[in-house]
Amino acid sequence: MAQRFSRYFPVAAAALKALAFSLLLPALLFPAAANAQNASPPLLQPSLETVPRVVSSWVDIELMGSAKPVGLLTAERDGALWFAAPVLGALGRIERESRTVTYFHLGRGAKPVATIEGGDGAIYAADRALNLLHRIAVDTGVVTRIPLPPDIPFIDLVGLAADSDGKIWFIGAAGWIGTFDPELATVTARYFEDLVGLSHILARPDGFWLSSGRKGLVFSYSPQRAMPEPVALPSAMKGARLLAREANGSAWVVSHRTGAIIHISHKGVLETLSADADRQTYALLAQADGSLLLADGGRGLLLRRSKPGAAFEEIGILGESGPVRGLVAFDGGIAAAISGADRIRLFSTKAEPQN
Repeated sequence: MAQRFSRYFPVAAAALKALAFSLLLPALLFPAAANAQNASPPLLQPSLETVPRVVSSWVDIELMGSAKPVGLLTAERDGALWFAAPVLGALGRIERESRTVTYFHLGRGAKPVATIEGGDGAIYAADRALNLLHRIAVDTGVVTRIPLPPDIPFIDLVGLAADSDGKIWFIGAAGWIGTFDPELATVTARYFEDLVGLSHILARPDGFWLSSGRKGLVFSYSPQRAMPEPVALPSAMKGARLLAREANGSAWVVSHRTGAIIHISHKGVLETLSADADRQTYALLAQADGSLLLADGGRGLLLRRSKPGAAFEEIGILGESGPVRGLVAFDGGIAAAISGADRIRLFSTKAEPQN
């Protein structure tokens, strides 16, 4: 067809060739510019770069059926590992040396979803069903309930944090922020219309980070200020939720819709990692040495980045049991809450190359 066209319409064929070459010439002479015009935004790249070369050894701690562990916490007091078991209505404690599991049942109808260690050494849990806090005295094992004031409605408790003064802060998905003061045994709470849909709270030196997974928003909140301040996020951060914090006050945020991950501070976005909706990242861990661990629930892998800009390495196998609901440092290694399999997997952080 092309040959016949050139034979019978030589002038038109030559003109078409010239036009095609003129369109192609800028891309040949300036390939970087052409690629820049067609390149996807940084947050929409297909996946993280990973190097599949090392795998750590691990030990599984089997839990009671339907434990569905969430809210992992390593206690500073004795190094024990705590977790919430919402379906069982209990908290679990794993002793650091013996790995013995002890359950603290919180009573009929309880549904703990978050844990925190208070300045008084006790373990606190937010109860999403009973609209109250639980307190466990570690020395005696005594469990007490801390009710919210009668004028506070059902707030759908979802998260806990502790400040430097020893106060316990809690958030409710209905748009509430509150505190419990262990010394005064007082509870206060405040409603913010803009915070409806809250899902996570992380403490920082001068306040807190808050996120609303429903609205895909992150807020900076300081008790000294009247209102939480929304943080500008890239458009790809739909369904944003906070997953990890660093000692300097910065935080890691992931989008559960696009898989995009960003590193933010008071001054804005510090770093972006490429998006991957299949990654199913529900847990991150930022360590003191600058490394970042990521649970790739979609592929069943534990990834580690040794420093900013480095490639992620596969350092552990999580299995095909769905998203991991928590990563914490524990006993010189890493503990992962594999909720779908009712187990907690303990990894050694010293990975050895495969043969």
